[in-house]
Amino acid sequence: MRCKKAERWLLRSFDGVLPAGRGEDLAEHLRQCPSCRRLENEYRAMLGLLKSREGAEPLPYFWERLSPKLQEEKKAFVWVLWGKWCLRSVPVFLLLVFLFAAAAFLILPSGREEMTQSEALLMQNGISLSEPATAFLFQEAKLENRQMRLLFGTMGENGPSGRSIP
Repeated sequence: MRCKKAERWLLRSFDGVLPAGRGEDLAEHLRQCPSCRRLENEYRAMLGLLKSREGAEPLPYFWERLSPKLQEEKKAFVWVLWGKWCLRSVPVFLLLVFLFAAAAFLILPSGREEMTQSEALLMQNGISLSEPATAFLFQEAKLENRQMRLLFGTMGENGPSGRSIP
């Protein structure tokens, strides 16, 4: 048996938690090893001193001085816990904000509708329409209806071939 293992078993034997059957092995090692015997004697002497001493009385006004310090430490501890909680919650909060912004970006309409080629041409003044006709054209909700109104609005008095209709 090695001395480190013997020392652990020795300490357990003083506490009374040495497993059954290990006592004989420990006793055998102590008979053979002088350094472990010396260590056992030192431990026994320390235990004897500790058991013989009575509990020391605290100095006068000990509790009166200790109580305010404990209260201050308790308040400081609350702030430390609060700070740790805040530091741990910041990444979670940022993640939630990011997810909310991403969901809003994906779900909400962009507000900007793509213009068709005909509407782009109309905006470039390539086709002349009166102001009320243009406003009426862009108020139409369906894309197909806007296309049809634009097509027929540009024909005016000319036919599809560009000639005047009699």
